Amino acid sequence: HKGNFFSSSPNTLNRSRLMAANKWQAYYDKGFCPWDTHRAASQLVEMIESGKLRLKGDTRVLELACGSGASCLYLASRPEVVHVTGVDLVPAAIESCKAAQQKLLEGDSAAKAAAAKVDFVVGDAFELPAANFLQSFDFIFDCQGYHTLRKEQPHYPRILSDCLRPGGHLLVLAGNSDEPECGPSTVSRENLLADFEHHSLRCVTIQPTRFDMTPAYSLLPRPPLAWCAVFCRAPCSQHDT
Repeated sequence: HKGNFFSSSPNTLNRSRLMAANKWQAYYDKGFCPWDTHRAASQLVEMIESGKLRLKGDTRVLELACGSGASCLYLASRPEVVHVTGVDLVPAAIESCKAAQQKLLEGDSAAKAAAAKVDFVVGDAFELPAANFLQSFDFIFDCQGYHTLRKEQPHYPRILSDCLRPGGHLLVLAGNSDEPECGPSTVSRENLLADFEHHSLRCVTIQPTRFDMTPAYSLLPRPPLAWCAVFCRAPCSQHDT
C-alpha cells in the first residue's frame, strides 16, 4: 500500500476537513474546550487497571483526536506499552500535548521513560500515511472522535479498523442517545454497533457510562451520558468471547 489509505473525493474531503480544523481551533483560541478534563479518561483507566481490557506486551497504541494528550501519556506509563502515537487535527491541541509531555520529561525516571514513548503529531485522520498507520497498532482509543465525525464522515470507523492489527482492540467513548443531547453528539447503541461491525470489528462489550466531569459539564445536572464500547478486529482471542 502506498500513499494515504483513504482517498475518496479528496477535494471535497480537504475542504470539509479544513472547515473542521478551523472550527476546533476556535475552541482552543477561546480557551474553551468543554470536553477536556486534562486527565486520562476514567473509563480507559478502569478498563485497563481492572484487567477487563488486557494489553499484551509490546503494545503499540494510537489515539486519534487526542486533545490535550492525557490519555496518551497514561497509556505510555503502562509497562505493556512500547509506543503511543497521538494525532489531532488542531495544532493548538498538539501544542498542549507536547507541553504536558515536556513536564514529564523533566520529572523522575519513570515519568521520563513514559513520556519518551509518545509521539504527538498534527494530522488528519483521513490523510494518514499507510506506511506508518495501516495495521500498525494493537490498541486504539477513541474518545469523542467517532461521534463527532460519524454523520459527516461515515467512513471514519473504517479508518480505525484499518489502523488495527488483527486481534487488536479498540475502545470507544461516544455520546449516548438514550438521553437528550446536551453537548456531545450522540448515537444509539444499534447504530454504534452497526457502524463498527460493518468494518470487521466485533463488539466485545458495550456499557452505558457518563463522560468525566469538566467545568462545562458541571453546569449541567450531571455529565452527559455516554457509551463505553470495546471492539476486536478478527481474529479475536478466547478472552474476547
